[in-house]
Amino acid sequence: MKFVFINKMMTGMVVLMAGILFSGNVVSATSIIDRILVWGEASTFSHLGQVGAFSDTANFTIPDVFEGPVNVSITDTEIALLPGASPLVDIGEFIAMGQNGFQVDLGSDLVSATFTLDGLSTGTTYGFAFSGEVNGAIGGKYNVMVRPVPLPAAVWLFGSAILGFVTYSARRSV
Repeated sequence: MKFVFINKMMTGMVVLMAGILFSGNVVSATSIIDRILVWGEASTFSHLGQVGAFSDTANFTIPDVFEGPVNVSITDTEIALLPGASPLVDIGEFIAMGQNGFQVDLGSDLVSATFTLDGLSTGTTYGFAFSGEVNGAIGGKYNVMVRPVPLPAAVWLFGSAILGFVTYSARRSV
């Protein structure tokens, strides 16, 4: 009984995929998405229904109250029906370029990457260009997030230890 259900479910998924693949909804064309990245929030760049090259752009502004390095995280939202099977939604050959002259080649299959930008000025808007190849059978999607580099836990622990020593020595001297 269980085998029959799984067999029917797999047949249904294969028929659904065949319908999607051969319905003419997957377009082979260069796609461009332009976004404004919100500080600390993930932005999704969706190329569903497209296969082939893409070139996206994004801008973000460093808040006036922030000082320090910035992390840029990029994550592929890859979807596959079965482990080891060809993915339905996938991004490959991913390159991130910034207006400051940096370029990060994230390789032939984007999975997840984080890189740090330092020396950025507060209140300034910076731009990115993302290019790559949509490899999934029904398209590709990826997320980009810009956020401050968090302080390591050791800084917080060290700060609380110093505060404890100061408090202890103040109580001892009274």
